Amino acid sequence: MVKKLLCYESCSFSPYYNLAIEQMLFKNLASEESALFLWRNDKTVVIGRHQSAYLECNLPAMKEDNILLARRLTGGGAVYHDKENLNFTFLNYKDDFDLNRNFNILLDALYQIGICATLTGRNDITIEGKKFSGNAYFKGKRVCYHHGTLMIEVNVDALKSYLRVSSLKLCTKGVKSVSSRVINLRQISSHLGVEDLKNSIKSAYSAAYSLPLEFVSNAMWEQKNLKNEENFLSSREWLLGETPDFISWREERFKWGEVVMGMTSSGTIELYSDALEVALFEYIQKSLKENPKLPLKALDGFTSLQNEIITDLNSLLKSWSF
Repeated sequence: MVKKLLCYESCSFSPYYNLAIEQMLFKNLASEESALFLWRNDKTVVIGRHQSAYLECNLPAMKEDNILLARRLTGGGAVYHDKENLNFTFLNYKDDFDLNRNFNILLDALYQIGICATLTGRNDITIEGKKFSGNAYFKGKRVCYHHGTLMIEVNVDALKSYLRVSSLKLCTKGVKSVSSRVINLRQISSHLGVEDLKNSIKSAYSAAYSLPLEFVSNAMWEQKNLKNEENFLSSREWLLGETPDFISWREERFKWGEVVMGMTSSGTIELYSDALEVALFEYIQKSLKENPKLPLKALDGFTSLQNEIITDLNSLLKSWSF
């Protein structure tokens, strides 16, 4: 049971520092604590754990315009951040982790400032069918977290310039372009500011637990291993890995997400996805590396969604001529 609510607001616009802080909160959260982390990044493309920057991003344009690249530890798709996007993270011990509660906090916070929003699909919050918030989740052995975006007045032209959104994704959503399926909150509430939204989220978070907030100071991180975490999250190995050398590849969109599966010149299969099931895809990638020609096996304890993903990928593998 949660007895203490922590709140940390980052003063940095570095995606690597902010993701490192998120990891410090994740690693150091005590039992009976919950934490809310509010943060913003400077101009950055953030990709999901199992995505390829080479496939998802316009890297030459990003380099020319000094746009940062970051990779988070959660699944989901690529997003564009700037200072007019507010990011949030809710952290709880596993027994206290409740996605419905988290989404209700966000919906209540938005309602308090006059915005009636809806939870849509697997991880989006929308207004009139247009997305302004994407969400992803990480489930550790002790602690879980849920984080996401809230577009206040993000530069949508930049979003179009630096992200390579697949035609498959747009077709399944029945839209012609990425700009036609997103909306900024300031289009709904013209005077909305970042601090207004922050204060509303903090109020709704406190009300959901009927507990006061305890604000965490920057001094907490001075004794932590923050710099090592930040260095790792900004390393080329973590951000880019190796350039795919596909000799053939397949791209498919399923209900649970999109998959790019490629055969390399050495005969191995590389798999990239915006699926939210991070641990499952680590298992799948390991299985494909060990023997790409064997069907993937569902393990005891898999959920119905995980079994569905295994079935869909086996069908894709079977239909692909190696």
